[in-house]
Amino acid sequence: MPLPASPYQAILHTNTVPTDAQCDEIRAYLSPHNTKLDEMHAEMHSLRERLRAIAVEADELSGFVDSHQALISPMRRMPNDVLQLIFLETLPAHRNTALDASEGPMLLASVCSHWRALALSMPKLWSRMHLVVHPMTTRTQKQQLALLAEMNRWLTRGSTAPLDVSAQRYDHIFSAEERQNISLHMPANPLRVVSAYLSVLISVSHRWRDIKLSKLSESPEDGDALFQLRAIDVPRLEKFRVHAGGSWKTPYNLEILSTPSLRAFVFKGVFAALPTTIIWRNLVDLSLQFFDTDKTQVNRPGLPLPFPFLSECTSLERLVVTAAGHVRHAEPESNIELTTLPKLTTLVLRTGEGYDDNATPKMFATLCLLRLPLLHTLDISGLNHERSLAIITIVGDVLKNLAFSCEDLTSGEVLARLRAAPLVERLRLVNEPQKISLYARGPKPPRDGQLLAHIITNSINGPPICPALRHFELTGASALTDELLLQFILSRTPPVVASYPDLAQLAALNVTFTRERQIDIRDSLLEAIQSDELRLFLEYAAPVTRPVGYSALQGIERAPDDLGKPKTIQRHPDWTTDFAASRW
Repeated sequence: MPLPASPYQAILHTNTVPTDAQCDEIRAYLSPHNTKLDEMHAEMHSLRERLRAIAVEADELSGFVDSHQALISPMRRMPNDVLQLIFLETLPAHRNTALDASEGPMLLASVCSHWRALALSMPKLWSRMHLVVHPMTTRTQKQQLALLAEMNRWLTRGSTAPLDVSAQRYDHIFSAEERQNISLHMPANPLRVVSAYLSVLISVSHRWRDIKLSKLSESPEDGDALFQLRAIDVPRLEKFRVHAGGSWKTPYNLEILSTPSLRAFVFKGVFAALPTTIIWRNLVDLSLQFFDTDKTQVNRPGLPLPFPFLSECTSLERLVVTAAGHVRHAEPESNIELTTLPKLTTLVLRTGEGYDDNATPKMFATLCLLRLPLLHTLDISGLNHERSLAIITIVGDVLKNLAFSCEDLTSGEVLARLRAAPLVERLRLVNEPQKISLYARGPKPPRDGQLLAHIITNSINGPPICPALRHFELTGASALTDELLLQFILSRTPPVVASYPDLAQLAALNVTFTRERQIDIRDSLLEAIQSDELRLFLEYAAPVTRPVGYSALQGIERAPDDLGKPKTIQRHPDWTTDFAASRW
């Protein structure tokens, strides 16, 4: 209701001090209003109580309805075989399941008794395990026993299903006090036995399918236990990973690697430690990371390129080669014959931490000594920029999928690489090019956001670059504007694409920005997106930077943190002030 006009309007909201007589008049004037206000408060309290009572009744009725509605729920009537397929799809797609109640079969089993019984009847749910192993100390004995018990439960429920295991050490960064406590709780005379975790896994080696034990088998006893396994002990083994330490200079010849079932192998170590027991002709997927931590031996033997065993890899479809540390290469013989990999479709080349490109200038140049008739995918996004053009030039005319880094390239250098691969249908560019060529020292040059301006299909740019392009991905974009990206998309989608007979229509685009959104691109592409002609994924995330500015609060407990927000940690006075001379 409208409020009445106040006879004291002239002095309301001012600092005027009313007289005693005016104070009495104001009290008398407010008396009926205070009575009305009390009545309204009483009515509000009554309505709140009524609303609370209705809410309780509604909750009770809702629970009553829901309990009956559950009886006719489609999930309750779903056949068990369909529900089992759904359960399998809930498992992580690209890793094993952690032994945790928040995912996988343990989460499914917590829903209801029916789901629990169904999950317990599915061995495949319990046969993909990711283990995080505690340090072997008396202080962590309780955690060790708990993990071993959980492992045994999973292995029992997995029955005879093929087993996938990935194991790693607990990688918590311990404080000085924690490290001291661990050393104090280490057994004085530890038993030289195989770790309990590995013993449990070896007992079911006949189920092994995809095994990663590189972080679990570092002790001599664990290594000896693995070397005692025979090929007949792992009849289902399809993939195995070996991490040979830098001190291992002889072939890491596990006999289990000679099992005929092995199809994928991952190796990390020096070349001299590469196992020779593998049946190379059976491998479909091979990943090799060679490193050398010793930089003092200038004349030490280098990697023989191409690798001698590649000629035996007649079934190989995917090859990953990484060079790290101080690894060197051996000069190929002048009369060496070409090595043919008749089924290789995917090639990934990388350089790792500590790699000295100047010491190994021809590490990947021997690619020209390989015959790759079916190659269609090349990923060199982790390779030195100076080598990428030569490699793309060698195999570019057959590539359908290409990924490389633009980090230290100019837009012109990126375009030269794209022109060398005219048949590319899927393209992934990592980071944006820079405006000027990289120089040895000084700050990094600014990024060039105009790369796509040269790829836009129009009469000015001439023949289209990458005319077969259908899937495009760019990561780490910051200088590229949303407006230019929209122009590029429109030039590769109808109706523009219809004017160029040899130009493919863009089907999918994925761009991640390290800045905030400028315009809503989706509004201009709504029709194409709704008709599924274009799959568009755009992610914007402004980088978190430390604010630059003066703060008068620096050095006290209210000083802002790196994000400019007040610190929440309360600083206490130093107790040693109690012993200051002024207090004696």
